[in-house]
Amino acid sequence: MAEDQLAKFQDFCKAAILADQTYLVNSFLLSNDESLHSFIHNPLVYDVLIDGHVHRGTCLLVKDLLMRKDREISILQKEILHTLDDEKVKQLQDRVEKVKLEREVLDKAAPKERYIYEWLLVPHWMGDELILLGEVVFRGYGCNFWGTTSILRENYRKEDTLLGIFEELHNH
Repeated sequence: MAEDQLAKFQDFCKAAILADQTYLVNSFLLSNDESLHSFIHNPLVYDVLIDGHVHRGTCLLVKDLLMRKDREISILQKEILHTLDDEKVKQLQDRVEKVKLEREVLDKAAPKERYIYEWLLVPHWMGDELILLGEVVFRGYGCNFWGTTSILRENYRKEDTLLGIFEELHNH
């Protein structure tokens, strides 16, 4: 990243993340008002093993994968109807069965609640971006709080997420 771009990114980070608000948000969430929990976006994460690859994401990922599997099954079944070659039909039927099994795995996927290490106050526009990226966001009392879910360096997403939003905003 060039020096001028780095300076812009640092300014962006100063403007985007206002302050650690963990104590404040935890006070809200630990109160007896259970309705506040309905204002948390993407609190659950899914780990799904399909075709040798682990897919990790929110319920939107699972819904998207289910939709793709349904579409693939539909396309394969149409192709089976229009194929005269018996060997090709057998290959297509085997693929349909495999995709149906993958779909069952997705249907049975169990969510895990994410642990939040820190709540950061962010602007409303950034809260929208973070929700779309599958990040945990608590919206309450007219504020947006980003819940960071990892503190391990190799899995640390905060800087990567901010850099992604920054690059998207500055490259268009």
